[in-house]
Amino acid sequence: LRPRPGILPHLGRRLHAESRRGEASGPGWSEEFVGGSLKCQRESPVLRVDRQGRTGVMKLLIVDDSKAMRMIVRRALRQASLGDMTVEEACDGADALTKLRAQKFDVVLADWNMPNMNGLQMLQAVKAENLAGHVGFITSEGTDDIRNLALENGAEFVIVKPFAPEALQDALRPIV
Repeated sequence: LRPRPGILPHLGRRLHAESRRGEASGPGWSEEFVGGSLKCQRESPVLRVDRQGRTGVMKLLIVDDSKAMRMIVRRALRQASLGDMTVEEACDGADALTKLRAQKFDVVLADWNMPNMNGLQMLQAVKAENLAGHVGFITSEGTDDIRNLALENGAEFVIVKPFAPEALQDALRPIV
């Protein structure tokens, strides 16, 4: 099944319009028809190089008790154009620790206030056990005391909600 001539420009316009809503398309993405379906992929993924020289796609863990907020952060990550990444989610600090003990993540993006285990407790456990490369917060707690407490305990950054994708890009760009 092949698209009829002239359909690709139409699909390109539709996909570009969808990219403004957070879908995977637009500048930096390639599009091709494979088996009758349009396949979109990032042209230049962000590859991580670890201490042993191994490369791989960056892995992120989003930790927030709000499913809606996890979806907002996911969309902001796509809009920040940081390249290909594997993104997983956890619903609180305890769930995050379980996932972090099972596999390594390059970056953890966490909320401050969560049930079962809050962001600070999670950060302290992550740092004590060396479970993740970088931890940052996306939280509604924007006071200087909270920011200082997070940074003193090893957080890389604190982004205050509501936030724009550019804030996430600015915080993550030096890390990736």
